[in-house]
Amino acid sequence: MLFGLKQHLSNYFRWPLFLQALGVYLILLAGLFYWIYSSGQSFISGYYNDLSHQSVDIDWTNFPKSDLERLLTKKGLSLSIQKQPLSEVDIESYQTQTSFGAIPGPNKDGQTPFEVFKKPYIPTDVKLPKIALVVYDFCMSSQSSQYILDNLPSSTSLILNPYCSNINQYVSNARSLGHELWLGMPMETAQYPLDDLGPLALLINKSSEANKAKAQQVMASASSYAGISTYLQPNFTQSEADFTPLLELMSQTGLGVFDTNIQ
Repeated sequence: MLFGLKQHLSNYFRWPLFLQALGVYLILLAGLFYWIYSSGQSFISGYYNDLSHQSVDIDWTNFPKSDLERLLTKKGLSLSIQKQPLSEVDIESYQTQTSFGAIPGPNKDGQTPFEVFKKPYIPTDVKLPKIALVVYDFCMSSQSSQYILDNLPSSTSLILNPYCSNINQYVSNARSLGHELWLGMPMETAQYPLDDLGPLALLINKSSEANKAKAQQVMASASSYAGISTYLQPNFTQSEADFTPLLELMSQTGLGVFDTNIQ
């Protein structure tokens, strides 16, 4: 039965001619689709050129910065082009002299370093959660620090490590690109003494005078920062007897305190 059907089809079709005709049909069909596509493109272009239009300059003044950042990101532009330097401040007006050098302090009018050196927060109408991005141990690596300055938006806050060399040069570079700065305050952590935070670390059960002296040494290592930052999992902040004198010192100097304790 199958053999007979095959023989019948062979007699009915002339396969070479059929394949040739099919090939010609496909070529014609492809040509038709191409003509439709090219004609459509030409029609759209011609129609657009006949429309009256003009270029309009956009005023970005009131454009929410967060939306502008998203727009630039979609366009493949670097966020670093948006960076604007922070306003210049007479640093000496916000310093107090100690035996360890100049540390932050209120000016003669009572304005605090926190008020002057923090980056102003400008709220937008966008009803989304607000997230603060902070980079820890900024300035410990020149290569990493430069990458941060080149690639992160100026809304990123940077926490200085007090053991950095040329720390005030990093401060100047960061502020010129609009970054808010904080100063890391080494202090005893949950992993102490495995965590070696250096000779300036504030320790539990040390005298308040000794910890205050170390805190002033740290504070004198840099300038133009909004406040001090604790280290991750700082047991020191859980000791009221030890942490309270540091808070009192911060209150006197007018600095902010950024607590990284997430326990």
